[in-house]
Amino acid sequence: KILNSVDLYDFFGHELGVRYWLTSRDYYFSLQTVLEEMHSLWTDDASKYLFQAVMEFRLTGDATKLPVPNLVNPYHPIDIPSWKMPLRFVDCGAFDGDTLADLIKNKIEFQAVAAFEPDLKNYEKLSRFIYSHKKELPEVSLFPCGVYSSTRQLSFETGQGMASNISDKGATVIQCIALDDAIPTFAPNLIKMDIEGAEYDALLGARQIIKTHTPGLAVSLYHRPEHLWQLPMLVNSIAPGKYKFYMRSHAMNDFELVLYAVPME
Repeated sequence: KILNSVDLYDFFGHELGVRYWLTSRDYYFSLQTVLEEMHSLWTDDASKYLFQAVMEFRLTGDATKLPVPNLVNPYHPIDIPSWKMPLRFVDCGAFDGDTLADLIKNKIEFQAVAAFEPDLKNYEKLSRFIYSHKKELPEVSLFPCGVYSSTRQLSFETGQGMASNISDKGATVIQCIALDDAIPTFAPNLIKMDIEGAEYDALLGARQIIKTHTPGLAVSLYHRPEHLWQLPMLVNSIAPGKYKFYMRSHAMNDFELVLYAVPME
């Protein structure tokens, strides 16, 4: 008998602990009211269907419940309303410039970029990428910092490539900063967050920017089980009635789920 990752957690969930969205399926049984509330928050049928399919997959382990993911166009799917152009873009978890490269490839125009990447090896690659794309990226500010709810120093597990993350087990200490403190006058119209589980705290640290400027938001949902509903609910509580909420999948097996919060017209 072949066991998938959901089945595995029935036997070894306690030993394995929470890893990305993986946790014991028992975790969801007390959350019916919250999950029903979240289902009604999604704007379109595709998001509601995907949300239901993700929950069925997490409860049954049956990957056939999941729709085919969109493996292209992450952070700018063509089936949701487009972002305001030119972009005043905040890239949280900029890695080596991979998101910027994809947006440039798709002919998206930039007015200004603020990019945050705390892993120094990644940061060096990011800096080189920016220097090689001065024409497409006319105004760029780079921050060798993590993004968090407040400005403070935290332990960090470095050297993991795009999976480097804030962790109590980390041997490195990094400077983290709240977006409200770092870029109070930047006035972004799109913020992307793929920061290995720190998304909830980072959104808290951007409350004033979200309230004031209502930027578009593209935020990873798969780093923690509860992020699937906590993150859209948090955005809705920060700026009630100002966003439409979409979700799209950009990888197999429940990974690369992204929340797209699109400002109301």
